[in-house]
Amino acid sequence: MNNSIKRIEWVDIARGIAIISMVAGHSAIPATLSKYIWSFHMPLFFIVSGLFFKAPQTISFKALFIKRIFTLLIPYCFFTVIVMCGYIGTEYFKPYELYEGWEGYALWFVPVLFFAELLFYFIAKLKKPKLIICVCVLTCLGKILSIYSIRIPFKIDVVPFAVFFIASGYIARKYIFKYKPKAWLTLICGIITIVLSQILPKLGMGKNEFGIMIPNLLNALLGIFFIFSISMYLAEISKNIVIRFVDYFGRNSLFVMAFSQVFNYWILTWLDKCHFPKIIALPLRYAILFGAIFIVAEMMMKHIPILVGKKLPKTLSHGKK
Repeated sequence: MNNSIKRIEWVDIARGIAIISMVAGHSAIPATLSKYIWSFHMPLFFIVSGLFFKAPQTISFKALFIKRIFTLLIPYCFFTVIVMCGYIGTEYFKPYELYEGWEGYALWFVPVLFFAELLFYFIAKLKKPKLIICVCVLTCLGKILSIYSIRIPFKIDVVPFAVFFIASGYIARKYIFKYKPKAWLTLICGIITIVLSQILPKLGMGKNEFGIMIPNLLNALLGIFFIFSISMYLAEISKNIVIRFVDYFGRNSLFVMAFSQVFNYWILTWLDKCHFPKIIALPLRYAILFGAIFIVAEMMMKHIPILVGKKLPKTLSHGKK
């Protein structure tokens, strides 16, 4: 197994840990666990985007723009319509969410990533000192938007926040991909980030909530480094069913973002009517949830891959044009 394959494996596992944590974070869990999960789980996806962001010298803005339309915007619109249909007749039926960018629903991530990557394309053209300064200024702008509760359609007000993490992944990637995890460092980082997540205010990217800006951002980076280290260890383990489960949903995290909450709503509605004991209802709930997402994901990837961002049109160039 070569290094490039291993890198993809541990990244997928990290994404899997983050997306499963997201599902848990939107559930009734203890406040301490919730604060820890929220300290890193969504920033991790933007860091991963930065890890694999193509340098402007290797791709034109036009090519990036068109690719992101097919891999982000079209799936966003498609999933939004499906989710809205799933909520018809409930209090969560809010068609205006397509425009506002989903409040409290994980799909907010998609348009934010779209606009953040387009903006970062131009920032990435700068040499490192100027790039860092530009990102710092943009992050401060994001904090100002947060302080004054300024909201922009499609959650564009969250874009400066997102660019910070994309830039962090982009700058650090040559070190991250060469890094060999050390048990003692992983343990120390884990303890520090878990403790800090309980002390610092809750980090909420979807609502552009920075907490205490510098400590919260640094703790998010530390927490992501901790998850990356764990994922690197897990990638070396023989693939048991748990690792395969995490890896699969890491590779297909967009389906979890799209369907986990609407599926959860109807699963809980059904379970409440069945009056199962909690000891049975909880594992049954998540078994049905992830089983349903798996079936839907496989069917969509097989029959409508372009609509869910898994296949680009043949005419779309992969080079710099």
